[in-house]
Amino acid sequence: MFFKGWLFTGLFLLGTVGINNFSVPVNQEITYGHEVNATQIEADGLYDPEILELYNSTQNEDKLFLTNNYQTYYFNKLGNNIGKNSEGSCGFVATGMLLSFWDTYWDDGIIPENYDATTHLDEGYIDLFAEAPGVIQETSDLAFASNINEYDQNIHEYADTYFHFKLIDMFDTNIQSRNPGEYGMGYQDYVNLFNYYAYGFLGYSKSRVEIISSTADVRDKTIELIEDGIPVKLGIGNHAVVAYDYDVETDNIYCNFGWGPNSTHVTIEQMGYTDYTNLVAFNFKDDHHSHHSDNYTYIDEFGYNKTLCSCWACIPKEIILTSGNYLDTTPTYKWVSLLNEKWHRNLSLHFTFSILDHNHHEIYKDSYVYSNKYTLTEEQWDIALSAPGNTYFIYIGFESPVDPYWDDYYCITEFYKPEDYLTKIQIKPEDWGFEERYWFADEGDDGKEYRETNITVKGLNITSQRLRCGYIENSYINLSPRRTGAGEAYLRLIWDKPIYSYMFGASYWSSSENIDGDAVVRTMNKNGVWQSISTADFDLKSLGLSTSRYEIKRFIGEHSEGICGLEFYTTAEAIGDRNKGRICIDDIVLNNDPYDLGFISTDYDSIG
Repeated sequence: MFFKGWLFTGLFLLGTVGINNFSVPVNQEITYGHEVNATQIEADGLYDPEILELYNSTQNEDKLFLTNNYQTYYFNKLGNNIGKNSEGSCGFVATGMLLSFWDTYWDDGIIPENYDATTHLDEGYIDLFAEAPGVIQETSDLAFASNINEYDQNIHEYADTYFHFKLIDMFDTNIQSRNPGEYGMGYQDYVNLFNYYAYGFLGYSKSRVEIISSTADVRDKTIELIEDGIPVKLGIGNHAVVAYDYDVETDNIYCNFGWGPNSTHVTIEQMGYTDYTNLVAFNFKDDHHSHHSDNYTYIDEFGYNKTLCSCWACIPKEIILTSGNYLDTTPTYKWVSLLNEKWHRNLSLHFTFSILDHNHHEIYKDSYVYSNKYTLTEEQWDIALSAPGNTYFIYIGFESPVDPYWDDYYCITEFYKPEDYLTKIQIKPEDWGFEERYWFADEGDDGKEYRETNITVKGLNITSQRLRCGYIENSYINLSPRRTGAGEAYLRLIWDKPIYSYMFGASYWSSSENIDGDAVVRTMNKNGVWQSISTADFDLKSLGLSTSRYEIKRFIGEHSEGICGLEFYTTAEAIGDRNKGRICIDDIVLNNDPYDLGFISTDYDSIG
């Protein structure tokens, strides 16, 4: 959920976004001419049986890539509130889609109000699964008339009702009158129509809106525009589409084909096209202030009809865990917010990420977050886990040094701390009470070669016997066999009740440990006999342990008959005057429940 008032009243500032390196200047004196004899007229529509068959078999790509951007949501969900692509009028459909985006996103005066469609929301925020507003679609009986003359008559008769018809009528009236049925458009037709609409119909200045057009390097320029927040009318041979999303990993451009909901987030290659022939786009450059369309509506808790503008899509909401959330694996959180917008740039608007304890006291805050995804570090995760109570809260807020109005908007969600070890017996390295040194065999207790310690955890009595084993640098339990006078190291654990499964973490201390002997794990059965985990001693060296103590790898073992001890045993040549051959042992977790053997984690390897 998020909180604050219902209306944006802050001042939005926006600088000029220039794409001038490939803009086609608009002459002061605009001349028009319809390309009836052009070599490439864009006119593909669903009336073509092959295209209709393709459309019916198409499924949109589910994954969205520019996920912080309103244009991605808008065109992905713009499936019904568009003109019907009838009689080869795909160019007018694409033009209408572009203008409806700018009308909803930038300035409510771009399309007259009587043409606007409305999206009804269940709650007071923009549901990114809801249909995008767009324009009111003409009825099927008008769009699919019995003959071309009747369709042409419908266009001019209902031009004041349906925006798709308005654009065609506008072209015929103000650019060049065409014969019925000639609704396909060529490249210059788009340039003429875009120029007329911006400067003739709307009366905008050239400093307020830029018409971008090109027939060279079309694909690269399309990607550049999309990433700058500018959707593009893209000519792809015989068809006109709106390109609006780009996946940098696969180098795919995603388009709305203007044929309906089945073709709103697909590549041109998916749809059987290969050519990138031309692009034309609007770039509205003044700040939008309060001009957004209120084309999203909902009923508030008191039964009143309320409206929202596209600004509300940036409010953070729906915080979810996407990965991690184990005691040994830090969590990643993601939330819904379309923050990467043209009109945010001069606001320096960004997220704040906070962890709150179960009493809503802030225990950690990152004030400069520019993504809608956040992965905790181990230190941050320890802060959350160490807070009192079984739950914690993630708080996503806003900050802007330009407009403090935004600071009161936030989303907060409660999460339970992970419970994968709560019913098990966990011993951290510091819990053993070992000294920070490696004991030699002649320094053992009572004439023995080992030192012995006893601890009790959750009713389990554990005796530890250790040689050349200590708690080093407040980090891990280390074994170090490689040194003159040593040659052997072990940590031997014996307990008084059967254990049915266990977990431990291990790594090398560094990349220069030089273990040339054994590094194995053994278990003790109920009869007090030490045995290998498999037919040969379990070899830690063969497991691909990390050579950095900062990258612990974790292992689990299961023994349905129960075990009464666990031993980590290493040998190396007894040379040198430094402690080497070091293997780190991190947390050890023991499970005494024979009916619950598993450990909840995505990062454990089975060893038995």
